[in-house]
Amino acid sequence: TDLARDIAVFAPDALVILITNPVDVMTTLFLAKSDLPDTRVFGLSGELQRARLHTLLAETTSLKAQDFDVPMLGAHWPDTVAIYSHALYKNQPLATLMQEPDFLDIAGQAKDVSSDIMNLMTPASTSYGPAAAALRMLNTLQKDGLQYMYISSMPNGTYGLPNIATGLCAQVNKNGIQSIQEMPLTTEEKQRVIESTQQTESIVRGLDLDKEKKYG
Repeated sequence: TDLARDIAVFAPDALVILITNPVDVMTTLFLAKSDLPDTRVFGLSGELQRARLHTLLAETTSLKAQDFDVPMLGAHWPDTVAIYSHALYKNQPLATLMQEPDFLDIAGQAKDVSSDIMNLMTPASTSYGPAAAALRMLNTLQKDGLQYMYISSMPNGTYGLPNIATGLCAQVNKNGIQSIQEMPLTTEEKQRVIESTQQTESIVRGLDLDKEKKYG
């Protein structure tokens, strides 16, 4: 919390990317303690999970990972929700390539990737993936014009979620978050996104946050 306050004092115009897990909780806590605008503070979430899922989709189909584009919403691993209804391959619906049960099976495998990496490494660490995802986020923020990015951010009413940071699709530029995109979801997808935030919400409610901000 001292770091959050120090950044607010000495670098009030900074863009802050939280990487420390549990990233949704840490992003919410940082916002509460720093009092920085929620357009300038966000967590590493969907971009990391998207990279892992795209890699598995490529390995399964023998296609290129960069040609896949799958939205990832809700709480950070292991509860991130892969959105099949908006998943694309070469800008075409992924449904033309695979059925939803097959997609969900691969998405489920992606949730195990972090644990697999930790089991293979000594000491246990998944630092390389998050570092690469954070670099991609930094590069995106330096580009001209609006860019889309999947991050842990305050929903501010999106999908009727509680007021805690969670994985969302945001339009960003060099000044931070410009808007949160509420893509239409199927009833099942929306329910899964809401349910994914419940554990984070229970943790946040137990923290010493500024009650006037009504986090949680």
